Amino acid sequence: MSEIFHRVQIRTPQAPIVRALTEQAGLARWWTTETKAQPEVGSIAEFRFHEGQFVMKMKVEEISPERVRWRVEGGPEDWIGTEIAFALETQGDGTMLRFRHSGWKEGIDFMGHCSAKWAYYMFSLKGYVEAGTGTPHPHDSTI
Repeated sequence: MSEIFHRVQIRTPQAPIVRALTEQAGLARWWTTETKAQPEVGSIAEFRFHEGQFVMKMKVEEISPERVRWRVEGGPEDWIGTEIAFALETQGDGTMLRFRHSGWKEGIDFMGHCSAKWAYYMFSLKGYVEAGTGTPHPHDSTI
């Protein structure tokens, strides 16, 4: 199995990051503006891209001050059954974010594309929680 991993230092405490990873308004400010989500374990979050051409469905598996974890229930075939996790650790006056998208069957070109996009979105998240300005889809850059 293959995985995508990114590590980003964010100059804000963990609580605002958890809200940005779990609440509909926060998710729409850094990942995609077309978001439906509830901050509840067991709920299904839905993320739309390219006017609904791509729809990602994530089952919320875990929400805590140190970790948010999703299981991919719908989306591209290569994503189905994979896990997306955001681990948060206080460091100084900020937070170290360790992002993982794990369970890929193999390292393919699409995984490389997704890795680049996830890195982009981690910096969108950082911009949103630090300064109030993320770059969610459809305002993101093409990779």
